[in-house]
Amino acid sequence: MKEKYSGLDISQFISSILIIFIHSGRMFENDLAQFILKSGLCRIAVPLFLITNGYFYRKMSLSTPNYHPIYVKRQLKTYLLWSVVYLPYGLQMLSNFNIEAKYYPLALIFALMYLGVCYHLWYFPALIFAIWLVEKLKKYLSYKLLVVLALIFYSFGALETYSSYTRGTALGQMFDQYKSIFFTSKNGLFFAFIFILLGFIIHDFQQAKIFKQHILVKLIISIFIYCLEGKVIFNNQGYDKNFIFSLIILVPIIFLLIIQSKFKWNKSWILRSYSKKLFLLHPMFLEIIKMSIENSGVEKFQGFPLFLSTLSSCLACIFIVDKIISNSIFNQRRIKIPNKVN
Repeated sequence: MKEKYSGLDISQFISSILIIFIHSGRMFENDLAQFILKSGLCRIAVPLFLITNGYFYRKMSLSTPNYHPIYVKRQLKTYLLWSVVYLPYGLQMLSNFNIEAKYYPLALIFALMYLGVCYHLWYFPALIFAIWLVEKLKKYLSYKLLVVLALIFYSFGALETYSSYTRGTALGQMFDQYKSIFFTSKNGLFFAFIFILLGFIIHDFQQAKIFKQHILVKLIISIFIYCLEGKVIFNNQGYDKNFIFSLIILVPIIFLLIIQSKFKWNKSWILRSYSKKLFLLHPMFLEIIKMSIENSGVEKFQGFPLFLSTLSSCLACIFIVDKIISNSIFNQRRIKIPNKVN
């Protein structure tokens, strides 16, 4: 990303903070306030990440020959590295299930292919699969047909959010059977597919009138629709609140506003770097802090204290490590510069 996307750098940093909010447990005693923050505002973060990835993947794939394997290799390298880092956590989670030790390798393979060995790492297999799926299908189908197909898959995934409305029906029973095997529908097919596709579409048609005119009006209308759907979900809450249909309208409009913004900040690349590191690091600090506090006698450590301690620890760690690395690189460059001979 270049400097002209300063707004996007800032939004990604904010999105990483919102994801930490999601993972920090209950924030408010009041149910409505809790729902507005974690199931309303925070749910924008991951779709925004996905649309951003879809947009810039499409941009690079059109200018870089054979970009797909390069991109997949880079994402896999990051994913496998952090899967090794979080492997102890994954093994600890496995011990909570009634699984014999001899089946651990199979369980870990399933986790790597689908869930991730830690709760935030599902994003990488979902991202890689969705990118591959859109690339393959757009060779045979128009964008209109792809949107219809993606909506069908997203609608099935949304049975997780709307499970309280389908409970006792054939549709609800079918989803319960699926969930008993795959745990969640938040994956590359049901969730990430449509947002990656939207990233492709925005890139290819960003000069179209629909993406240029009355964006602020569309934002206000989409927020209103999002609030209405939130009320429907709040009244009868399902298994989880990942799938919200109005996100399909709201998040692309937010993304368009950001990339069309003329705001520039030369230092925004720092936030871009921090956002990725925050996303990858925060479960490590969150779980260590929570375990340490709870082992000291606190019954349940969560909410704003856990969020603030996790965020501050992550930022301090990132800052210190970046300083050490930058000083090391600077010193190496100084050593390589030969002294002038008079």
